[in-house]
Amino acid sequence: MTIKVKGIHHVSSVSHHPQETMDFYTGFLGLRLVKNTLNYDDEQTFHFYYGNQNASNNLITLFPIVDSDEGKIGMGQVGFVSYLVKPNSLAFWEERLKAFNLPHYYVTRFNEKRLAFQDRNGLDYELVEGEATIENTWEFNGVTKDVAIQGIQSAQLYSSDVESTSQLLTEILGYELLHDEDEFAQFKINDEMGGLLEVRKKFGQIGTRGYGTVHHIALKINDEDVELWHQKITDAGYNPTEIKDRKYFKAIYFRDRGGILFELSTLKPGMTVDEDVDALGSELLIPKHYEEHKDIIEDRMMPVFVRPVDHLESYSYRNRKEFEVIQKRQEILAEINELKAKENLTQEEENKLQNLRREFIKAKEHLQ
Repeated sequence: MTIKVKGIHHVSSVSHHPQETMDFYTGFLGLRLVKNTLNYDDEQTFHFYYGNQNASNNLITLFPIVDSDEGKIGMGQVGFVSYLVKPNSLAFWEERLKAFNLPHYYVTRFNEKRLAFQDRNGLDYELVEGEATIENTWEFNGVTKDVAIQGIQSAQLYSSDVESTSQLLTEILGYELLHDEDEFAQFKINDEMGGLLEVRKKFGQIGTRGYGTVHHIALKINDEDVELWHQKITDAGYNPTEIKDRKYFKAIYFRDRGGILFELSTLKPGMTVDEDVDALGSELLIPKHYEEHKDIIEDRMMPVFVRPVDHLESYSYRNRKEFEVIQKRQEILAEINELKAKENLTQEEENKLQNLRREFIKAKEHLQ
């Protein structure tokens, strides 16, 4: 029996600060946070999943790591990720990119006009217009359903062995070569959103891990085929991991000969296995194998907020303790400024002012 992948399931990348990540993907891009959990292999790292109104499209996921070094995009990685938007939406996004002071430019590839930009960590994205097979009706912070990102349309692979990666796509995963140009090749698995992949043929540097790079790309497979896929990848000599239970899907990981980390992911049970649609992403969900450390984890992980923003800012705190100290200093400073605004202070107010200044300095010492 011939088995084929079904297109892109998700793309997972490494970002830097959790709140900066949340501001960009929900506040700027207008995506819905559909799961707030932890990296299954690292209890100290958030794993944010972003998608449409009910998490029924392919997903964008981020591992924000405050202490991560900056990575370098290059061979052995996924480069550009292309998001699908509805026809006549690019003008809206161009104006939004300008309003948020984000550099951007237009490029045409495979006869499609694309609006390219980076997130604040250096991840490369494109917007391309087209009709989505699943409509995103989620609206947030000025991004309406008429211009909303529908999901991932395609991703570009930067392979250190273009021939081997191309053979993996066509001979093992089931893609067909659609376009073959001097610098790029385009492959197709189906006509659905996420049914395309590209391979860039020429790219000089080797990629290094860190924030601002894609960690892996996951492709959809039928649930009943997971064992067959594990055997197929093994027989092809790719040394896959065991089948891993990621709660929301089962996964097989393997690295191709061009250095790219692939994942094969089942469609079920899906994002609604532990939250109702209305509650998606509303609370931090601790994976079961970390539950014995739940109190420690919740005391350590910084709070993150989905909120409207009109600009993108940086944050200096690295954990919950530092967040709370900074919040306390801001409260003390507000009281200090309120007292200083008065023309004549009573002795009691003078004493309070001095005490507040001492508290302010003491709070700063907790950050050092």
